[in-house]
Amino acid sequence: MKKIYTLLALVLAGFSGTAQTLSPEVIATAGGYYNAGNLSLSWTAGEVAVTTLQNGSLVLTQGFQQPEGVATGVNDRFADWENRIWPNPVKEEVMVGFNMKTAGAYILTLTDITGRKLQVVKTPVLGSGQQVTLDMRMCRPGIYFLRITAADSNRSRVFKLIKE
Repeated sequence: MKKIYTLLALVLAGFSGTAQTLSPEVIATAGGYYNAGNLSLSWTAGEVAVTTLQNGSLVLTQGFQQPEGVATGVNDRFADWENRIWPNPVKEEVMVGFNMKTAGAYILTLTDITGRKLQVVKTPVLGSGQQVTLDMRMCRPGIYFLRITAADSNRSRVFKLIKE
């Protein structure tokens, strides 16, 4: 008899139980929804903004409240240049390789962990396959940063170097 009651309780619990569902929801301190004709505006305060803009049929979505199926992306500001740093950890010298699609001048700035500039080298890069050697023998063991900046713009990349 005890088995029948247990089986019956399990069957009833299976029919009455509900599964969890995940849907886009946000908990915020403030927000709202406005609708005027074929335009609608939904907003919440305190969320990170992720931009999705369109001109045809006026679509502007930002942050968490994006409609399903909308993907956002970030433009790669560095699609036309690539660097390779080796060896890392560094013992005496570090090689900086350039694989650039466009020629230009680049500034290499080596700083210690406190931000003090140790070396600044300005080098022209004519294209891919070029490399520059930085002497790190004067550096004590520790963590250093190498910033590579395009001289004609404000684009820069930072690499962490470990000196043994």
